[in-house]
Amino acid sequence: MPRFFRVRNFETFQHYKDRNPPWIKLYGEILEKYEFCALPDASKWHTVAIWLLASRTQNRIPYDANWVAGRIGARSPVDLDVLVASDFIEIIQDAPPNGATRLHDASNLASKPLDQRREEKRQRRAEPRARDSSAEPEPIDRDKAREVITLFDALQTEIYNGERRTFPAGDDLVFADRWRKSGAELPMLEAMFRSKLAGRKERGERTIDCLRYFDKAVVDMLARGSAPIPKRDQRPARKPQQDARDANREIREQFEKKFGPTSGALMEGDGK
Repeated sequence: MPRFFRVRNFETFQHYKDRNPPWIKLYGEILEKYEFCALPDASKWHTVAIWLLASRTQNRIPYDANWVAGRIGARSPVDLDVLVASDFIEIIQDAPPNGATRLHDASNLASKPLDQRREEKRQRRAEPRARDSSAEPEPIDRDKAREVITLFDALQTEIYNGERRTFPAGDDLVFADRWRKSGAELPMLEAMFRSKLAGRKERGERTIDCLRYFDKAVVDMLARGSAPIPKRDQRPARKPQQDARDANREIREQFEKKFGPTSGALMEGDGK
C-alpha cells in the first residue's frame, strides 16, 4: 500500500477552509523555532514549499522524495527523513477521503496549459526511479542517536577549550542513528571524533556545526572494520632520500671501474 505523509498542525497555516487556497499563513515566529533553525538550509525551503504543497493536496502527500521535489521545483534532493525526525511531517497510512485527492489532482491537471503538462511529463520521465515506497522506514532510535550527539559535543567542548556549536543540526539524529545501526560503536566514534577535531584545532580551523561532516569518515571506518584510527605519531615515517654525497660517490666508483681513476678536477665538487 502506498505511503503518504502530512504536515503536522497544518490547520495553523490555513486561512481558507476550501481546497486549493490561493495562499497560506506563514508566521514570522517560525524563525524563533529551534527545530526550524536547526534544519539544513535546503531543508528550510523544502519545508515551506511542502506546506504550500499540502494546501493543494488536502495535506496528504505521497512519501516519495523525487515526486515531492518535482512538485515544489527543488533542485537539491529533498530529505523527508530529516523532516520526519524534526517532527515537521508525519507518515500516514489512511485511504484518501472518497477519492478526493485523485479528483483534486485531476482538476489541477486539466487547468494547466498543454505545454506545461508536456514539460512536466518530460521531467518526470527524466527523473530516476524512486525507491520502493511500500517499505516502511525504520524508526530512529533516538536514545542511541543522542548518545552520539552528546559524545561529539562533549569532545568538541573539551578540545576547543569550552567553545561549542550554538545548537545541534536538524539532521544530526538521522546521521547518528544511521551510524549506530551500521555497527559504529561509541568507542570507535570517539576515536574518530577526537582525531578529526584535534587535527582541525591544530590547523586553526573552527568548530564543526553538524555530524554530516563526519559521514565519509565513519563510512570509511566501518569499511576497515573495527581497526582503530592511527594516531599522528603512529604513521609510518617516509623513507629518507639517499644522501647526495653518497650518490656522487657511487657514480664515481662506477666511472673509475669502467674508465680508470679520475682526476681531481673531473670530480671537483665531490662531497667533503
